[in-house]
Amino acid sequence: MTTRDTDPAGPTSGPAGDLPRLPSAGPGPAADPYPDPDPEPDPEPDPDPEESLQRMLVITGLLTAAGLTACLNVTRDIPDVTAWLPQPGGRDIKIIIDDDGYIELRFWTSPGTTPSHVTRILTGAIAALNGSG
Repeated sequence: MTTRDTDPAGPTSGPAGDLPRLPSAGPGPAADPYPDPDPEPDPEPDPDPEESLQRMLVITGLLTAAGLTACLNVTRDIPDVTAWLPQPGGRDIKIIIDDDGYIELRFWTSPGTTPSHVTRILTGAIAALNGSG
């Protein structure tokens, strides 16, 4: 072992001025040390824009037939549906449906509503959603 191998300042250049090379890491990419045990499925391909628009138009009609006020919106060629159900006191139930499948449901409850009643409302809605298959 030479002084240059043990020098705390690090290795010095070799006789031709080249720095020592690190050993190869081996073939191919390194394996992920923390693989995802439950990987997400591949996303579905984007729907045909015309099919998506037709689907959203049908949803708008069905919500209107069910008694909600619904309108189809198209922003930058991306359709979504906004619907609402009027409630006493002007605090409508509002629904927003995106063309990629996301649905947002918004409603108001009085700040005085008990936590157990709020929980029953939400768990009932979740149970209805889980049963919709």
